Amino acid sequence: MSLSSAADQLMLARLRAGRTARGIASGIGRSFGVRPEVIGSDRDTIRLSPSDIHPGDPSFFTQAKQGLVTLSGQTANLCAGGLFDNPPNGSEFLAAAHGFIWLKDLRASEAGEADDLMRQWTIDWLGGADRSDPIARNPKVMTRRILSWLSHADILLQDVDADVYDAFMDRLISDLTDLAGRWRKIADPGDRVQTLITLLAGGAALSSCHLIADTVRPSAESAFAELIRADGSHVTRNPALLVDILLDVLPIASACEALGSPLPETISDRSQNALQHIREMRHPDGSLARFNGVGSTPRAELGRLVLVGCTTENQHDAVSIHGDYLRFDAADTTMIADIGPCPPIEHAANAHAGCLSFELSSTSKPVIVNLGAPPLASTPDVLVARARATASHSTLALGGRSSARLQRSDSMAQLIGGQPIHGIKEVHHEVSEKPDELHLVASHNGYEPVFGVRHTRELTLSRDGKTLTGKDLITSANRTMRFASDIPFAIHFHVFPRNTCTREAHADAAVITLPDGEIWRLSCTDAQLCLEESVYFADTTGQTRCQQIVLRGASFGETTVAWQLCKLR
Repeated sequence: MSLSSAADQLMLARLRAGRTARGIASGIGRSFGVRPEVIGSDRDTIRLSPSDIHPGDPSFFTQAKQGLVTLSGQTANLCAGGLFDNPPNGSEFLAAAHGFIWLKDLRASEAGEADDLMRQWTIDWLGGADRSDPIARNPKVMTRRILSWLSHADILLQDVDADVYDAFMDRLISDLTDLAGRWRKIADPGDRVQTLITLLAGGAALSSCHLIADTVRPSAESAFAELIRADGSHVTRNPALLVDILLDVLPIASACEALGSPLPETISDRSQNALQHIREMRHPDGSLARFNGVGSTPRAELGRLVLVGCTTENQHDAVSIHGDYLRFDAADTTMIADIGPCPPIEHAANAHAGCLSFELSSTSKPVIVNLGAPPLASTPDVLVARARATASHSTLALGGRSSARLQRSDSMAQLIGGQPIHGIKEVHHEVSEKPDELHLVASHNGYEPVFGVRHTRELTLSRDGKTLTGKDLITSANRTMRFASDIPFAIHFHVFPRNTCTREAHADAAVITLPDGEIWRLSCTDAQLCLEESVYFADTTGQTRCQQIVLRGASFGETTVAWQLCKLR
């Protein structure tokens, strides 16, 4: 669908105007912006060193001693020189190297020799031409380098001579000053927020840079509030995007609080809410529910994050609603469902058309899933579009269409980084708790413009966690009893790849067997049950074949399909 409505054109103009205004402000900031005040010895003191809770790889040091370094999937041979002397082709390695993300890996080895190597590679960088590389001056790379330096300054500056100390501090202050004048030009809202948080940390860490923190503080607070909603969910509705943000923000918030220079209240409060949102979106096996762009879960990063500030791990209410997602917990069974509309169109470049889809886990084993998102940078556009379609989610697809549609506009894609989806603006839901069951009724208007119908889904989970009963209803939006033509429907249930699925010979039912022998049975009425192949996009090894159970039929008027998913043993 093209960008045609007056509202869409107005929104596109607003996005362009916002980017232009940030560019003008950035130019002014670089010409007349804040410069650090150098006050005696304050320049030479780092007062704040937030913990780096990104998990490190202890094997990195072992490989480095053998002359090999792997960063961002690319490997360099160090036999001919240092870390920056013989990089592989491509910018990914250099971006990681100039961002000093390898510091956490060397520190993870807990070896004195690794500490020496951290200092040596930093000294090499400070004294070499590599520090002027355009990649090294990329704002995203500079942001990561500043945080890495602050987090590991205790090792990097241990027993170094005055010249190295001064060179390190000069570059740190120079990078902070440079970023203070350039952050407005950062297009990606998430990258912009992380840079602003870094400027707050740098301003708190260095007395000579306190004016930088004071100046960007209001912008950091408003940008964070635009990105992270009051309930802690990400504005894109992708919970995975919260992980990288919180891995940085939470240690900075703790360090600033201890220093007596707390982050703005909005940032602190919404960070804690975001941490709770991630916990609610996490299945018992540790993976994030696969909605709206979630792909392969970074298990180590997520594990570190959910333990931050926890006093009780994995304690969930029977019913919780967070960020327009609903979670049911009954005995050993967890169900998470999407009950929200499309994100705002300027934040929907990677959103998925999965409204009313659900995932089901039994203890620590996934049973029914969505197919997830593949890595965007290395996946053809046609497969990315397939992963975003309604048919790649465990819900109903009508007439071979998705419940939300791609907004095809090159201008829009250039501004927001991809083709956004739109179409679902109204989602209604009601939740009830009874002594023996948890019940959800939800509906959306995604198919109303094309077919004049609404999709309503009822999900009922028994308190013992052994039975999920469902109904999918196709109802007329204008009370028409007979549609103009039959509309084919398909209700998809994607089976987790490590499970096997077989169809029962004499019934509209299929049996799902989990790796440990646990068995679930899906049966239905008023539809034809089919067993079909599918492709799971969220596996750590890449795209993986899986199976799906599909309930097919045609709707010529108001239609109800009933189904039941039961745990047999």
